[in-house]
This record gives sequence, C-alpha cells and structure tokens, in this order.
Amino acid sequence: VVKFYKDDGISGTKFDRDDFVRMLGDIKTKEINTVIVKDLSRLGREYLQTGYYTEIMFPKYDVRFIAVNDNVDSASGDNEFAPFKNIINEWYARDISRKIRSSYKTKALKGEFTGVFAPFGYRKSPEDKHRLIPDENAKIVRRMFQMALDGKSCCAIATALKKEHIPTPGAYVRNKNGVMRENKKVKYPYSWFQTTVRDVLSNEVYIGNMVSLKFTSKSFKDKKLIARPESEHIRVE
Repeated sequence: VVKFYKDDGISGTKFDRDDFVRMLGDIKTKEINTVIVKDLSRLGREYLQTGYYTEIMFPKYDVRFIAVNDNVDSASGDNEFAPFKNIINEWYARDISRKIRSSYKTKALKGEFTGVFAPFGYRKSPEDKHRLIPDENAKIVRRMFQMALDGKSCCAIATALKKEHIPTPGAYVRNKNGVMRENKKVKYPYSWFQTTVRDVLSNEVYIGNMVSLKFTSKSFKDKKLIARPESEHIRVE
C-alpha cells in the first residue's frame, strides 16, 4: 500500500506543512513502515529538524527512510554524508532568502511596489506588477479624503461608509482574491472602524510616496513578521 504526501509551494524550512504533519501522524499510528523521498531536501531544509526525524523519530517508530538521489537508506546503516547534505540544503535555503531580501530592497529603492496586495483604491498594473494604478475604489478613497478635509472625524466617515454598505479594504481583498484558504467572505464586510479610516488617511501611498520594508522576519527559518523601526523604512517620495 502506497500513500503520497506532498506540500507544493511550501518552503522546506517549515515543518508545519499539512501533508508532512499528516505523515507524522500516520507514522505514530503505525500505518507507515517506510518513508521514501527523492532527496533529503524534500524532507526538509533545516538540518537540525531534518536530522531529528531521520536519526531519532524514524528509528523510534521502526520506519525505514530512503532518499533516492542521495543514496540514503537506513536499512543499510548510517549514511555519514547525510548530516553534511542537510547542512548544504539549509545553506541553499539561507542563500535564496538572502537574495530575495536583496531583490526586495533594490525594488524598494527604485520606488517600486513590493507588496502582495495593492492598497485600497489601487491595483497592480497589468503591464508592471510593481506599479500601482487606481481601481474602482479610488473614488471612495478620494471621497474619504474630501470628508476629512470638510471636517468629518474618522468615526463619522466610518459610520457613513458602513451605512452605504461599502466593503472594507479587508473584505474587498478577501472577496476578490480569496486570501483565506476556504475563500470565505468576511463575516461583517461593511464594518468600517475609525482605525480603518485612519489607516487609509495616514497612508503615504495616497500622496505618491512609496514606503517599503516596514516589516521583516527574525530569520529565514521564522516567517513571522515583525515591525521595523521607522528609521529603517525605505521611503521614495
């Protein structure tokens, strides 16, 4: 009996991959006695964690491990080169991460847009995804600024938009792009808050400035975003 486990498009530096976790569960319930991968990097690109699975967990559950292209087969005894291969795989992931960060910084210094989703009221140009052009919500943004200029508070603007059933920025993105995995709609798509309005009115992108690299991560292994100090932001007016 053969089962296939695959996590397409997910970094090998992460071990909370859905099918990888499913595989570990099947190992613990004794449904698996052999794990076969093309090479060690397909199991993972973090040498400590990969080593834990191949040298501790798999033997604990009597699971034979085979990495075809790396000539690793636990049934033939320890492969002395495997730990070094794991380090090389992690180095590769680290090098790719460094190059991506450098590429983002270069684009930011040129005033190009580097975000995943365009700010509310903009969309990415079909000709150049690093350039923003107004979309159908631009008129709403202009109206919000006009209301602010007329003396309306953020709370009053939010109330007006809510009464008119205008989708919030988050609801618009989710409904259009399916950000959430299940592609569900936001529960309260018209719930504008004064903080949402304030975020729009204080975003420098609406006066033509591109402010980039406002967030970073501690390392290529930890993808959780943390805010950078404002002094480290890249601002192109």
